[in-house]
Amino acid sequence: MADDLCRRFELSRASLYRLFEADGGLARYIQEQRLDRALRLLVSPSSRGNRLIDLALDLQFSSDSSFVRAFRRHFGITPGEVRELSETWLRETGAVPGPDDLLQLIARR
Repeated sequence: MADDLCRRFELSRASLYRLFEADGGLARYIQEQRLDRALRLLVSPSSRGNRLIDLALDLQFSSDSSFVRAFRRHFGITPGEVRELSETWLRETGAVPGPDDLLQLIARR
Protein backbone atom coordinates (compact mmCIF):
# COMPACT_ATOMS: atom_id res chain seq x y z
CA MET A 1 0.00 0.00 0.00
CA ALA A 2 2.75 2.46 0.93
CA ASP A 3 4.52 1.80 -2.37
CA ASP A 4 1.32 2.48 -4.31
CA LEU A 5 0.84 5.78 -2.50
CA CYS A 6 4.45 6.78 -3.10
CA ARG A 7 4.09 6.14 -6.83
CA ARG A 8 0.69 7.83 -7.08
CA PHE A 9 1.75 11.01 -5.30
CA GLU A 10 5.39 10.91 -6.41
CA LEU A 11 6.73 10.86 -2.87
CA SER A 12 9.60 9.04 -1.31
CA ARG A 13 8.70 6.45 1.30
CA ALA A 14 10.33 8.62 3.99
CA SER A 15 8.26 11.64 2.93
CA LEU A 16 5.05 9.64 3.00
CA TYR A 17 5.72 8.36 6.50
CA ARG A 18 6.74 11.83 7.66
CA LEU A 19 3.38 13.20 6.47
CA PHE A 20 1.54 10.83 8.79
CA GLU A 21 3.75 11.17 11.87
CA ALA A 22 1.32 13.59 13.55
CA ASP A 23 -1.49 11.05 13.10
CA GLY A 24 0.45 8.25 14.80
CA GLY A 25 1.92 6.89 11.60
CA LEU A 26 0.63 5.63 8.29
CA ALA A 27 -0.47 2.22 9.58
CA ARG A 28 -2.48 3.77 12.40
CA TYR A 29 -4.11 6.26 10.05
CA ILE A 30 -5.12 3.47 7.65
CA GLN A 31 -6.51 1.35 10.49
CA GLU A 32 -8.55 4.29 11.80
CA GLN A 33 -9.99 4.82 8.33
CA ARG A 34 -10.94 1.13 8.14
CA LEU A 35 -12.57 1.28 11.58
CA ASP A 36 -14.54 4.40 10.66
CA ARG A 37 -15.74 2.60 7.54
CA ALA A 38 -16.70 -0.40 9.67
CA LEU A 39 -18.85 1.83 11.88
CA ARG A 40 -20.65 3.23 8.83
CA LEU A 41 -21.24 -0.28 7.51
CA LEU A 42 -22.48 -1.59 10.85
CA VAL A 43 -25.23 1.05 11.05
CA SER A 44 -26.18 0.70 7.40
CA PRO A 45 -29.42 -1.24 6.83
CA SER A 46 -27.90 -2.90 3.77
CA SER A 47 -25.19 -4.51 5.93
CA ARG A 48 -27.37 -5.80 8.78
CA GLY A 49 -27.16 -9.44 7.72
CA ASN A 50 -23.41 -9.48 7.11
CA ARG A 51 -21.26 -11.54 9.45
CA LEU A 52 -18.52 -9.80 11.42
CA ILE A 53 -15.87 -12.13 10.01
CA ASP A 54 -16.84 -11.10 6.48
CA LEU A 55 -16.71 -7.43 7.42
CA ALA A 56 -13.35 -7.90 9.13
CA LEU A 57 -11.82 -9.65 6.13
CA ASP A 58 -13.29 -7.13 3.67
CA LEU A 59 -11.61 -4.37 5.69
CA GLN A 60 -8.33 -6.33 5.65
CA PHE A 61 -8.17 -7.39 9.30
CA SER A 62 -6.53 -10.76 9.86
CA SER A 63 -9.46 -12.16 11.86
CA ASP A 64 -12.75 -11.20 13.44
CA SER A 65 -11.13 -11.19 16.90
CA SER A 66 -8.40 -8.73 15.86
CA PHE A 67 -11.13 -6.58 14.27
CA VAL A 68 -13.28 -6.63 17.43
CA ARG A 69 -10.27 -5.73 19.63
CA ALA A 70 -9.23 -2.84 17.38
CA PHE A 71 -12.83 -1.61 17.11
CA ARG A 72 -13.28 -1.67 20.90
CA ARG A 73 -9.99 0.19 21.43
CA HIS A 74 -11.02 2.84 18.91
CA PHE A 75 -14.69 3.34 19.86
CA GLY A 76 -14.95 1.87 23.37
CA ILE A 77 -17.69 -0.52 22.27
CA THR A 78 -17.81 -3.75 20.26
CA PRO A 79 -19.19 -4.05 16.73
CA GLY A 80 -21.98 -6.27 18.09
CA GLU A 81 -22.96 -3.58 20.58
CA VAL A 82 -23.03 -1.03 17.75
CA ARG A 83 -25.43 -3.26 15.84
CA GLU A 84 -27.65 -3.61 18.92
CA LEU A 85 -27.67 0.15 19.52
CA SER A 86 -28.43 0.76 15.87
CA GLU A 87 -31.35 -1.67 15.89
CA THR A 88 -32.72 -0.18 19.12
CA TRP A 89 -32.43 3.32 17.66
CA LEU A 90 -34.30 2.21 14.56
CA ARG A 91 -37.10 0.58 16.61
CA GLU A 92 -37.47 3.57 18.93
CA THR A 93 -37.22 6.40 16.41
CA GLY A 94 -38.18 4.77 13.14
CA ALA A 95 -35.06 6.30 11.58
CA VAL A 96 -31.76 4.77 10.61
CA PRO A 97 -29.05 6.23 12.86
CA GLY A 98 -25.99 7.83 11.38
CA PRO A 99 -22.53 7.09 12.71
CA ASP A 100 -22.49 10.47 14.48
CA ASP A 101 -25.77 9.65 16.23
CA LEU A 102 -24.32 6.44 17.62
CA LEU A 103 -21.04 8.07 18.61
CA GLN A 104 -22.98 10.67 20.61
CA LEU A 105 -25.03 7.91 22.23
CA ILE A 106 -21.86 5.97 23.08
CA ALA A 107 -20.27 9.10 24.58
CA ARG A 108 -23.24 9.51 26.93
CA ARG A 109 -22.90 5.97 28.32
